[in-house]
This record gives sequence, structure tokens and C-alpha cells, in this order.
Amino acid sequence: MLEINCYWCGSSNYRKVGIRKLVGRLKQIYYCKTCKSKFTGAIISDSPEHVVQSQRKTYSQNWPAYNSAQCQEKLMFLQILDEIVSKFQTERKQNGRPRKDISDILFACCLKVYTGFSGRRLNSELEIAQAQGYLKEVPHFNTVLGSFSRKDLTSPFHQILRFASLPIREAESQFAIDSTGFSTSMFSRWVDKRFGKDKTERIWVKAHAMCGTKTNIISSIEITEGHAGDSPYFVPLVNATAEDFKIKEVSADKAYSSRENLEAVVKVGAIPYIPFKNNATGKPQSSKVWSGMYRFYCAHQQEFYERYHRRSNIESTFSMIKRKFGNNLRTRTFQGHINEILCKAICHNIVVLIHEINEMGVNPSFFWGANETLKVAKAIIQEMKPLSLHKYSDEPLKVQEGTVHNKGSETP
Repeated sequence: MLEINCYWCGSSNYRKVGIRKLVGRLKQIYYCKTCKSKFTGAIISDSPEHVVQSQRKTYSQNWPAYNSAQCQEKLMFLQILDEIVSKFQTERKQNGRPRKDISDILFACCLKVYTGFSGRRLNSELEIAQAQGYLKEVPHFNTVLGSFSRKDLTSPFHQILRFASLPIREAESQFAIDSTGFSTSMFSRWVDKRFGKDKTERIWVKAHAMCGTKTNIISSIEITEGHAGDSPYFVPLVNATAEDFKIKEVSADKAYSSRENLEAVVKVGAIPYIPFKNNATGKPQSSKVWSGMYRFYCAHQQEFYERYHRRSNIESTFSMIKRKFGNNLRTRTFQGHINEILCKAICHNIVVLIHEINEMGVNPSFFWGANETLKVAKAIIQEMKPLSLHKYSDEPLKVQEGTVHNKGSETP
């Protein structure tokens, strides 16, 4: 039997706490109970006396579906975005100047974030969208820029984000939660009394999100100031996701380790995979979920961390958003930061949906209710091939493939 000793103190009193994935091989992570340090070593089986030869897990890529999604992404993005924003109607005012159509404003804001253009350069894209029938009227670029600071658009942006995730909710049951920061163009200044110098710090905003670990779809999101804590937003994210998805597992890091958070996950019928802090104990304190998960965590750490490893998908989701839609925010108010991040999340969800349309054949109509959408998505995933949606709904599709939607001739 290969003997393992602590790298730091030479003790053999240790326990297994996880696996580190390297290129072409795996390393076992050990925790020394003597010096309270972690070290890596070979993976050793518990019963046979030999080292386990592990192989690197690889994931196949459906290149025809990927190529199709990439080549048609912008055309499909405009069509799907138009389908969603057409649900919103502008409230008419009795007096004063008439408002711009809210669906046009929502469409223009999302398209601006998707293209990454400035307000003036976006005007040509909006004129093209109007010629294709997606806009009633091209809003002025100052109107688009000012719309990001409107508080009344935050709720529609949240609804659009939800609608974009509904068609593939049957494919997701494991979720991960984390937060990430977005940099702004604003700075905070203060005087350091010790050295008598002015100091500046760039203001940043934090996004708390929950995503599916299979498709990286964002199911719920909250935006706060940069120094806000993570744990208080765990329960709202879980409850918001549970309204549309059937959750089986939730993975999060130690920042979310609390009895309240574990209880919230169990209440929605899921299992929480949240590691415990070093000073945590198994005392229930009126929470049997806490003591039960603590015993499982101590007795089966290998299995626990294999499940917990799904949490890395939320990091992939944040990376996808920042690499494609930018890490910096262009708006200059906190309300503008909120709406801009929501637009980034919306664009990400639509792009993910486009990939699943080509991967699994999903082709839903967003004007259906949640029950009809769930029925179609479930049927598609079971057969895993493109289907004609007319046999699942009595109403015709609002937008069919190869046609152009004209808002002036049809009503939702």
C-alpha cells in the first residue's frame, strides 16, 4: 500500500476532501488533521492496494449544431427578442407627449448590449430592424441611452429574462449560485488621513445569479452594490428559480453556508451541496437539515465534492457573459447599471436558447403560457429531434421559419 504523508508536517493523520483536475490526470486533495493544511497526492483506492489510474473526462461537441447556431445567431436573436418584447404594451397617457412604444425601447436596449455599439452607431442597426418589421419606430439614440436609467423598465427586463429561460427548463434540474463583479466608469474618492493624499477607487457592481449546470441558462439574478454580501440573496434566487424549474440539486461555495440557506433548498425539494466552514459544527440548533448534511459531508467527502464540482458552471456562465458582452458597464447611474446587467443576462439567455434550438430542436412560441411551453419542451426533449409545434397547440405559431413578422398587421 502506498503511504501518504502530509507535505508540511509529515503526519499520516489526514482525510480526503476532493479531487483536483489537471491536464491528463487527477490529483487527490488531502486535509491534514495535525497541522490543519491541505496537500495533494496520488489517488488511492480504499480496498485494493494499488493506485487508481484515472483518465481525463472529455466532452464531445455537436459541430453541425454549433456551426448552425453561430452562423444564424443574429437573425434568430432578432426574431426571438421580438417574440418576447411584443408581450409588453405601452400605457397611454391622457395628457402630454405620447410615450415611445415600450416594446421598441426594450428591443433597442437589448440590441445595443448585444452588438456592443454606441448609441449613435446603433441607429443603423435599428433602421435595419425596422425594415424587417421588428420595430414600429426607430427611437432616438438619446432616448435609448436614457432608457437604461428608467426604474419602470427593471421589472420588464426581469420578465424577459424569465421568458427566455422557460423553453428549456425541462432540461435543467441541477443549479449553481455565485456572484461576480462588473466594472463601471465611475470612481470614488477619499482623503487618506494617514498620508494626506487623495485616493481613488473604481466603483463596481455585483450580480448574484443562479444558473443551470447543463445549458448555463440564467434562471434568476439580483444586482447590488459591489460590497454587498452574497448569502442574503441566496434564498430569493432559489425561490425565484423554483417558480419555473424543478430543482434537484443546488451547489454553492462556503460563502452561502448557513442553516437558513440549507433549509430553503430543502423546502423546494432539492439537496444542497454547500461545503461547511472550518469552524462549523454539526449542532442542529433547530435545523435537522444542517446536522444531516454535516454528517454526510464528513463521512462522504469524496462523493460530496464530486456533486459540488457542478458549481464551476456558474463561473463558466459569468465568463461567457463577460467575454461576449463585455466586463465593463457604460451607464453612469446605479439604476442604469442594474438594467444594463439585466440586458447582458437576457442576451446570454437568448444565445443559449439559440444553441439549444439547434442542439435539441427546441422551437417554442413565447406567446403561449407557461403550461403550454413546458408541454412542448418536455415532448421535444423526450424525442430529441425537431418537431412540428402545431400538433401540441391549437393556436398557430406567431412567427414561423422563413417569414417576417410585421407588428403593424398582427396583434399578440
